[in-house]
Amino acid sequence: MVRSKVNSASKPNLSIEINDFHAIRHAKIDIGGITVVTGVNASGKSTISRLLYYTLYYSNRYEELIRPDYNLEIGSLTLITSAIFESLFRRCAQSNNETQVRGMIQDLSLSDFSKFDLAKYESDFKYIVGYFDNCKPSPLDRSRLSKYLRRPIDTSEVFWSEFSNMPKRASQIMERFQSDLNDRSRDPFEYLIHAEFGFLDDPEKLDFQVKEVYAEGNNDNFIVSHDLNDLGIATSIDQVYYVDTPMVLNSGELRFAPRHWDNLLDSLYLMPQIDSEPMQLISPIRRSFVSIIGGFPSLKKEAMRFRSSSKFQFTDSQSGETFSLKEAATGVKSFSILYLLLERGLLNEHTLLIIDEPEVHLHPQWIVEYAKLVAILNRVLGVKFLIASHSPDFVETLEILSDEKMTSEPVKFYLGQRLEGDSKATFKRCSDIEPIFKEFNVAIDKKYRLYGNGEN
Repeated sequence: MVRSKVNSASKPNLSIEINDFHAIRHAKIDIGGITVVTGVNASGKSTISRLLYYTLYYSNRYEELIRPDYNLEIGSLTLITSAIFESLFRRCAQSNNETQVRGMIQDLSLSDFSKFDLAKYESDFKYIVGYFDNCKPSPLDRSRLSKYLRRPIDTSEVFWSEFSNMPKRASQIMERFQSDLNDRSRDPFEYLIHAEFGFLDDPEKLDFQVKEVYAEGNNDNFIVSHDLNDLGIATSIDQVYYVDTPMVLNSGELRFAPRHWDNLLDSLYLMPQIDSEPMQLISPIRRSFVSIIGGFPSLKKEAMRFRSSSKFQFTDSQSGETFSLKEAATGVKSFSILYLLLERGLLNEHTLLIIDEPEVHLHPQWIVEYAKLVAILNRVLGVKFLIASHSPDFVETLEILSDEKMTSEPVKFYLGQRLEGDSKATFKRCSDIEPIFKEFNVAIDKKYRLYGNGEN
C-alpha cells in the first residue's frame, strides 16, 4: 500500500470502507459530488458520517489531535515553575529589578502550549534563577518539586540541581511534540474514535479505511487504513462540516458541545468574511435562499470575538424586521446553516458537507427546495455532500436533478439493509432509487402490521 504524490490537476473522489464496526457489517461508500445514504434506523448511517468527519477533520489538523496531552505537560511544568518562583519571591525579593522579575513570573504562570515560547521561557528562567541565587528553598518548595518529579528532594543542593533542569525538560517536551507531529501516529486517532463511540473500556477493532481515488490511474492516497501506522493527509478536502441538527445554532453558550458543533460554530463566528468568490456565482444562490425562507440570517459584527447563540439574527425580507435566529422556526435554521457557510466564503470545491436527515424539520415543499439548493451548491461551487436521509421526497428530487444533469456528476445512492439472519447492516450502491422506495414501503407495511391501517 503506497501513498501517492498528488497530481494537482486531478480531482479525486473519496471512498470510505467499514467492516464489522458498531451497527455496520460492511459498507463501501464513494463520495464525490452528492452521495445519499439511506436505510432503516440504527443501520449505521451516522457511524459512516462520524467516522468520515473525524478522519478528514484530523487529517488536516493533526496538531489538534495530540495537543491536549502536551497542553497538560507544558501546563504542569509552567505551573510548578511559577509556583516555586512565587514562593521564592515572597521570601527573597530584592529591591533591584523587583517589578521586572514579578512580571516574568506572571508571564510564566500564563503560559500554555499553544502560546508557549521555549526561547523566552529559557531566557526568563535563567534570569530569575540568578535573581534568587542566594535564596534557600523552603520545605514546601522541595515538596512541590518532589511531587512533580516523583522522587525525593531532600536538600537545597538537590533542589537547585533538579530545578535548574526545567528548561531542559521543556525543550524535551517540545522535541517530542515535533517528533509526534512529524510521525502522525494513528494511535491518538484510534483513541479518539474509541472515546467518541464509547469503547474505551472494551475497544472494538477498527477495521475501516478512507482514501482518495484518482481516475487517472494514480496510486490511491490512503488517509487512514488498518495496514498503515500513520494518519495520512487529505488533499482534496480542506474543510469538512458535520451537521446533525439545526439546533447547533442555539448552542453557542454550551461549554462542552460536541466536537463537530465546535468546529462549525468556530468557523461561523471566527472566520473572516471572504469576498474572493465571484459575486455572479454567489448572488443568485443568496437570492434563492431568501425567496425560500423569506429573509436572511447574519451574525452581529460585535459577536465575532464571543460565541453566543443570541448573536445570530434573522432579517425578514418583507418587513425589514430583525430578530434573534433562536426565535426562528427550526426549518429556517436548517437553511440558515447553509446560508451562513455560503456567506462566510466556506463553501467551495474543497468543502465536504456531511448532513444527517435534513428533512426532519422541513415540510414537504421545503424538503424539495433544500434538495434543489444542495444541487445548486454542488453544481455551481463544487461543494461535496454526504447526506443521510429517510425522505422519499428528498431522494426523488435529487434523482430527478441528477437525471437532468443539474449536479456536477450523477448522484450516488446507497441503501443499508440487515440481511436475513444478520443483526448488522450491509450497505450497497443502488443503480436507481427503486430499492430505496421499496425499503420505505416495507417500513410502512411494518407500521400497518403493528398498529393497523386506521380502518375499523
